[in-house]
Amino acid sequence: MTALKRAVKTDLAQEVTDPNSRFDDVRRSVGKLSTKDKYVETIGRLWKEATARFIDIGKYLVYAKDSLPHGEYEAMIESELPFSKSVAHALKTVADAVMQRKVTEGDLPPDYSTSYLLVSLKDESLALARERGLVRPSLRRHEILEFRRTLRTTRPPSPQAAMRILARERARILANMDALNRRLAEVEAEMKTIDGSSTNIVDVTPET
Repeated sequence: MTALKRAVKTDLAQEVTDPNSRFDDVRRSVGKLSTKDKYVETIGRLWKEATARFIDIGKYLVYAKDSLPHGEYEAMIESELPFSKSVAHALKTVADAVMQRKVTEGDLPPDYSTSYLLVSLKDESLALARERGLVRPSLRRHEILEFRRTLRTTRPPSPQAAMRILARERARILANMDALNRRLAEVEAEMKTIDGSSTNIVDVTPET
């Protein structure tokens, strides 16, 4: 294993589990504060740090994906990290969105799963979410889930989906026409046997 690969894996593992990390230092120093304002300031700072922490982990995953040889990244997220492959995918997706400036860190709630539900929206849906005030750090999971349910029930089908719907309808119409034509031929044949002459068939086509 190259030094680069060892460094990426070591850095990522330390970011997640190192007992001497800056966040554990903060946790060890937790205690009573003297005023409400200090509680507000401290809790707000830790809230923002929580967001930065999972985004940083996601960025390490982005860099690992880019720098490790083919197959090693997949092996790493499959069995060598303290979270599942699906969590790794969510963390990486959120970090990608930040790195590509789709959103800013300040837009995101301090919860990777809620952030993932937000940033994994298509561009037009994310723009709509922004218009509705959902792109904010106080976003709750139930809000983004409800928004996504609304999208599924109200947005028009894509051109490809619309074409498939029309193609199925066309097939049904043609099948019905074929059945009607067969029945029409049967009816006309029966009328000929009764009347004995095709020239005497009565036209009962409805007037339009």
